[in-house]
Amino acid sequence: MADNRKVKLLKEYNQSILPRLQDICEPLKIFDISNFAYGKITKDQKFFRIGTHEGYTELFFKHDLYNQSDCYRGFLQSGSFSEEKRTLSFLWTPQGPGGSMRMSVDMWNGISFYQTTEDYIETWAFGGTLENSGLAEFYLNNLDLLKRFLMYFKNAAKDIIDLADKHKTIDIAFHDKKSNLYKADPEKVIEFNKKILTKRYCLSTGQKEFNLTLREIECLLYKSQGFTAKKIARKCDISPRTVETHFNKILFKSGLDHMNQLIYLCKEEGLL
Repeated sequence: MADNRKVKLLKEYNQSILPRLQDICEPLKIFDISNFAYGKITKDQKFFRIGTHEGYTELFFKHDLYNQSDCYRGFLQSGSFSEEKRTLSFLWTPQGPGGSMRMSVDMWNGISFYQTTEDYIETWAFGGTLENSGLAEFYLNNLDLLKRFLMYFKNAAKDIIDLADKHKTIDIAFHDKKSNLYKADPEKVIEFNKKILTKRYCLSTGQKEFNLTLREIECLLYKSQGFTAKKIARKCDISPRTVETHFNKILFKSGLDHMNQLIYLCKEEGLL
């Protein structure tokens, strides 16, 4: 549970930087994006959030939204800090986490991004008003502009972020809870991927091109879901030794040293 004194300090900090934050975010108004927020949670369970919408910021702290895991499903789904850097995004819905509170202060048509690294997870949120019904389509078709703004924001607001990161955080503990919200069942993921496989795939490491057979991809699918060689063997109706042989052949063909490198490459290519 967060310390009420620290929550009060973070809330007051949001109020003190609001004019500066709104000024930094002025370019977003060109596209009718009237609301922006940035948040961060670190490995040692320190959290802060800063945002341009005064009304929602007030509700955020008044109703302890930082302690409601549903509100931060992106943090929960990002999960382990040890995973490779990746980004998730969610379009807002009236029925979604915090939906009714956002609507009460005319915050609609938004999108939230969550990016995980080894040491922290960051979130950015863009939003408009009820009248900006075309924003969802705008976000999906202009992700490059949003990413460009994020780079600009982290530079322009560096002192604000650094001060919050060092002295205005609150202690929470929702990020160590695993959530299966919106996650597909691993068995169904494998079933789906198997149905869309072709007989042979050509991949490239950048230095070498190589082919993977349908059986090799099938073994990799199970491997990427955490299955052991014995479990993969049972699923594929082959021996564990044959599974290991497939993996050794794949590494030899690819020129890579580790299976996790190969799995990462296959994920990047959309095979897993």
